[in-house]
Amino acid sequence: MRGRLFISIDDTDVVGGEGTGRLARRIARILDLDVLGITRHQLFIHPSIRYTKRNSCNVIMARSAESLDFDVFEAVKEIIVDRFQEGSDPGLAMAETVPESIVDFGLKTQREVLTKQDALNVAEEGNIRLEEIGGSGDGVIGALAGIGLCSSGSDGRYVMLKGLRELKGTVSAARLGEMGIDTVLLDEGGRLTEGSVAMADRIRPSRIDGKPVLFVVEKDGAYYPVVL
Repeated sequence: MRGRLFISIDDTDVVGGEGTGRLARRIARILDLDVLGITRHQLFIHPSIRYTKRNSCNVIMARSAESLDFDVFEAVKEIIVDRFQEGSDPGLAMAETVPESIVDFGLKTQREVLTKQDALNVAEEGNIRLEEIGGSGDGVIGALAGIGLCSSGSDGRYVMLKGLRELKGTVSAARLGEMGIDTVLLDEGGRLTEGSVAMADRIRPSRIDGKPVLFVVEKDGAYYPVVL
């Protein structure tokens, strides 16, 4: 079985520029990666931390790069450099095997103020490929955090999942299940296996136990996604 590749980017944008989530989707498309999903992970909000909007990082989950004939890390780096926005401080991390120390680091970034050197030290100890790509390079903190948080299996929300953006109107729970999405009726706590869910413009399933989970609520006999 092919392994899983985590590619994490952070601090690639400035106010009014292309957001990090959009850049992550662009990278996946340009490199034609076998993408399993792209997730967004929330980091600590604190006055001493510079961020553009919400202080979040984005992670591309893809099938192992072992069959590819190019260096994925260098290819992603080249795209970030080509689309560099003055005033941003990009960081890039990539890994297939993620030690617990990296997961712990990711969790810390959600409650503590950490430094670039903290990230570089932890990455070196965990043998994780991490690099600054312009500006102050402080984006390495969020980039490394994304690797840990995404690999934990129970953090973040999907900003891209194959076929999700094409869903319109109402979609059956069975169809969502075929896409790998577990739909959950929030107020009862059980899985929704029948009925349909009304799609919204921006469906963002949560990542729980390594799977996309779409929380829904019933209203007047219909099911609607819960905005978290």
